[in-house]
Amino acid sequence: MPAAINEPGTYCNHTNQCLPEMKSRSGSHSKTVLVVEDDDHTRVCLSKRLERQGIRPVPADTAQRALDVLDQIPVHAITLDVRLPDMDGFELAQTIRRRHAGRELPIIFIAGKAPRFFKEMCRESGGQYFLRKPYDPDALLLLLKALLAQGQSPR
Repeated sequence: MPAAINEPGTYCNHTNQCLPEMKSRSGSHSKTVLVVEDDDHTRVCLSKRLERQGIRPVPADTAQRALDVLDQIPVHAITLDVRLPDMDGFELAQTIRRRHAGRELPIIFIAGKAPRFFKEMCRESGGQYFLRKPYDPDALLLLLKALLAQGQSPR
């Protein structure tokens, strides 16, 4: 069982299945988070965790899909994998910052094997936070909730 997705009563098991499938506690989603992750298992599990917390996840498995989503759907925050198949996460963050200049949009970078200089690259490319895999999913949820509670409205 991956340590990154472990919650009492619900978990992603060794066969990459997220169990059980649950609906949001509130039944509606007031905030939207773009989940940019090319690994299907990680993307689906994180999306389901967000849904259970009443946060609407919008998944994207490539940088281009993430950019398309941002052009069509207002989001409140982004979780961003550093290694994507079509563009690295740092370049994507810079593109997002250029295209959406002046918009307060928190970006949380998530990376597996991350050299020390990744944190600096995160800041330079417009990210506010950096988590190394395997990360504590509760810490990510607390961080997202804090960012979303700041009341930033998407434009």
